[in-house]
Amino acid sequence: MTVRQDLMAANSRIGSSLINQTGAVARLAFQSLGSWRDDDYLRFVRQITPILSGAKMQAAQASVAFYKSMANLDDQDWQQPTISAADLTTQALRNGVTTEQVYRRPFVDVYTALSKGKQMTEAIEAGANRVESLASTEIQLARRNVGLKARNANDRIVGYIRTLTGAENCALCYVASTQRYTRGELMPIHPGCDCGEMQLYGTQDPGQIIDEARLEATHEAIGQRFGLDDAGARNLGLGKTYTRKDGTVVQADFTAIKIEQNKELGPVLTIRGQDFTSFDDLQITNTKTYTSINDLLADSENLQSQIDSIYDTKLGTAGNGNVPMRALMEQSGKGGKPDIVATEADLPEGTIYYRGASVENSDNFINNQRDRIGTGVYGDGYYFSSDKIVAEGYAKMGDGPGKTIAAVVKPDAKILKWEGSVSDLASGDAIADIQEAAAEQLNYYVNDKFPNALEESIAENFYSNYQDAFTTDLILQGYDGIELPRPGVATETYLVLFNREAAVVANK
Repeated sequence: MTVRQDLMAANSRIGSSLINQTGAVARLAFQSLGSWRDDDYLRFVRQITPILSGAKMQAAQASVAFYKSMANLDDQDWQQPTISAADLTTQALRNGVTTEQVYRRPFVDVYTALSKGKQMTEAIEAGANRVESLASTEIQLARRNVGLKARNANDRIVGYIRTLTGAENCALCYVASTQRYTRGELMPIHPGCDCGEMQLYGTQDPGQIIDEARLEATHEAIGQRFGLDDAGARNLGLGKTYTRKDGTVVQADFTAIKIEQNKELGPVLTIRGQDFTSFDDLQITNTKTYTSINDLLADSENLQSQIDSIYDTKLGTAGNGNVPMRALMEQSGKGGKPDIVATEADLPEGTIYYRGASVENSDNFINNQRDRIGTGVYGDGYYFSSDKIVAEGYAKMGDGPGKTIAAVVKPDAKILKWEGSVSDLASGDAIADIQEAAAEQLNYYVNDKFPNALEESIAENFYSNYQDAFTTDLILQGYDGIELPRPGVATETYLVLFNREAAVVANK
């Protein structure tokens, strides 16, 4: 093993050990209480608080030591982050939720089990399971938050990759470990998660060899865990057809894994089934359905949280693109990667559209798990043209050499074919009623009415201009994009996609 791999393995062992041991100690303490009445939870809190505090500080110190060791290995300057006990309290790690609130939950589980006719031993076991999960998650939260502090203290760190423990990783972590994260993102976790982090500097890609090993491990683990023959499926995250060892063919979209903002835990990986005991457990069910303004209002706090987590203040409005639409698409379970074929000749039948942009933006459109939705005069989204020459012209407009990619819309995609005036669409005249109706419903300073906080959030994010209102309206109707004629050019058509998943794209 290399020094880098040795350090990663040691960090994983330390982190996993602290997570598992703290969970086990908390579990034993709960089982040994002798009495689980409502008044007993405060006694339990007093008992486990010093245990949690010590373990969290050890986890924090180990994470900082690993970051420092990796900096030294890469010959990078290192600035020690300031970590205090106050940074590691339950309230600090869980967004204001207190230790008392968190660790009363196992007692509620006991009462709930008893109310359903369970025996006392079964009820205590239910509470002990909850305690173990809460305590182990708290150690992981400490590791994660300290990682963010380490990155914030060292400007040359541009991001990080997720590292697996090498132990019993779940399928969710295996797939998520193939992604890279920006420096300001907290690592998405889930109950029982013990993944680590490894920082990246500048344009450095020290993870390339590790990526290959991790991808290979992902295939092998999924193949072994779920009884799949992955011999022809070495493009995990792109390919969706797998053959079980018994010869049956199954479909899975590993790119559909979503990050959801939890009010208490922050970013979490979500997927149906927390035991991951079958291949079908990889199907995603955390998506929401939005068909009206009322749906947006009902989920306004979550949407605003998603928007806040995505928006990068360093990039400004233009650099971020339409963040609310991106959040809406992601929460709806859409907007993931398009299907990929090797060349334009491999595209399925249909009208070929071309997109010209910088190399970075083009590659992001194809490869990024989460991508920036652009803004435009005919609605916000990704702009394509049926005329390749036009797209190539756009590719040349940037500072450096651009790239032109080709795409075909999938047959089942829902695309609006605009038959009205294109100039009226651009000016907003054709869609003014959408924004006006939204303003009326949201009390958005109409007829001396003023919105409450939730109404104002939805109005500002999704109806603040004609383009936003139009795009929001189409997404609520289930559309993936629009087609419209280019003004004054009868032979050219524009395609504006909101949902990348609606397209098949040629990579070359």
